[in-house]
Order: sequence, then C-alpha cells, then structure tokens
Amino acid sequence: MAQANDLNMAEESKLKVTLDTKALEISMNDATEIKCEIISMSKEESQLGVSWYFQPLSPEDAVPLLILATNYSNIVEYGEAFSSPQKKSRFHSEKVSSRLFQLSMPSVDYDVRGTYYCVVEEWIWSVDSGWCNLGKTESGRTTVNFKPSDNKLHIESTNHSITITEKEDMTLKCLLQSQIRPTSRFSISWFKVSIHSSTETLLKIKVNGIIEYGNVKMARRLRPNCPSTGDFHLTIQEVEVGDSGLFYCQVEEWAVNCSTAQVQEASVQSGYSELMVLPPGNCYPASICTSLFILDIRGYKQMG
Repeated sequence: MAQANDLNMAEESKLKVTLDTKALEISMNDATEIKCEIISMSKEESQLGVSWYFQPLSPEDAVPLLILATNYSNIVEYGEAFSSPQKKSRFHSEKVSSRLFQLSMPSVDYDVRGTYYCVVEEWIWSVDSGWCNLGKTESGRTTVNFKPSDNKLHIESTNHSITITEKEDMTLKCLLQSQIRPTSRFSISWFKVSIHSSTETLLKIKVNGIIEYGNVKMARRLRPNCPSTGDFHLTIQEVEVGDSGLFYCQVEEWAVNCSTAQVQEASVQSGYSELMVLPPGNCYPASICTSLFILDIRGYKQMG
C-alpha cells in the first residue's frame, strides 16, 4: 500500500532544482561554497533530503562518489570514501533556507578538484504510510579547479665548468630557488650529454623515492642525495675520462592530494655543468684542455 502511495504521489512531483553549469577557480586554502537551490516543491510542508556527490576530473569515466547525505530528519551520513575524520572535517552541509542548501569546504587542497552536484529528494509524512517519497532530482554540475599559480618553479640556471682528475669524486648540484609549498613533491632526473653522442638519462628519482637508473654502466658510481628541501645532489664516484660531458637536471613538481593522486604542476631544467676529466699526468695544462672541451660542448649545443 505504501509503495502505491509513493508512486502516485511521485507522479505529481513538482520538485525542481537549478540545472546551471558552473565553473569555480580557487586558490590553495580558500574557503569554498557550492550551492544547491530549490526552484519548486510539490508541497510547502515537504521535507528535503540532500546528498552531495563528487566526481574526480580524471579519468573521464570516474564514478561519482557520495560525500555526504542529509535526510529529511536532518541526520548527516558521510559516504564511504569521505568517512575518515580528516575528510569529514573538510566538508560540511548547511541548510541556508528552506530552498537553499550549501556544501562548504573551509580550506581546500588539490584533491578537491573535480565536479560537484547535489541530489534532492522530497518527502512528506502520511499518517497511514509514514514518510512518502514525492520525487527525486539532480542539480547542474559545478566544476572546481585551481587558479594558475603565481609561484612558478625556479631553479639555479647558471652554467658551470668543472675540471677534475680521474679517480676523484665529483658532486653536481641542483638547487630550487622558489618557495616550496607544503603539498609539493618532486621528481628529479639527471642527464648527460657527451661530446659525440646524444642525451642520455643517468637516473630518475620518482615522487615515491624509487630510483630508476638509465645508465647501467655508471649506476654503481652514482650517489644521489638531498641534504635539504629543494637541494638535490648527484655525486659521481671515481670519475673516469669517459665521464667528460655536459650534465644537467630536470625537476618536476607534483601535488599529492589526500586521495594519493598525483598531479604534475611544473617542470624546469637547470643550467649546465661542463665536466672535463683529466687523466693523471696529462700532457696539457688543465686550462687549455678545459677551454677546448667547452668549445666542443658549445658547438654541440648550437648544432642541437
């Protein structure tokens, strides 16, 4: 009987919500509100249940996730993906008026980027049937994204010339010169350009700390380390004459959100370190060898 009443009453539903598509551009730590406006209801005495959903920007076929739901008795329940204390503290539902509901995010991070919408259900109390559902509808979508950052990634870009004797250790440095955000993580790649060959990857340190070696022959002599935040070093142990070449690093900045998703924010390349390795008892003064080497390297760079 109750199901029949629900069906008959649902056919008479006049529940409507705004279907506008919106786009919000926000900055880190901004307070953000998304509105859900009721245009009309079947009955003025109806009670509304409002559920908020979030759909990540990628992949394109990502399944919408329930953030939270407030029923006709104003009881709030969070979705499974947002049930941790940390995530609960970041999303709040508010009934601004009888026809306006709002999802508030007091302080946003990169993982809030995505599409939001509300699902509204209209309920009315019947003495015979209890709570009866008069209708259900979805709002338009609001896409939230971040404004382009004014804090661009900068790195030491000065070119250096290094002359060293074979079997000594040599350390290359890659220093960030921009403000580092607390949410940023970095991957670092080191490259070598030989005088008569193309660019090769020596190694890459991924965001998760895993090191991938590109030059197997040199791998045992490569020692990457990070003495401080934004200061990346690569030591080549017991250098050989064949190590002579042009070296540089590339740093990628990634934002890691609370869902452990990683989004690349920037990529920048350092200046060049021109390395000349001299054999013991070389027949030329170091200054002459270095000058000849630099001329060759510059010629290579111009041809490339």
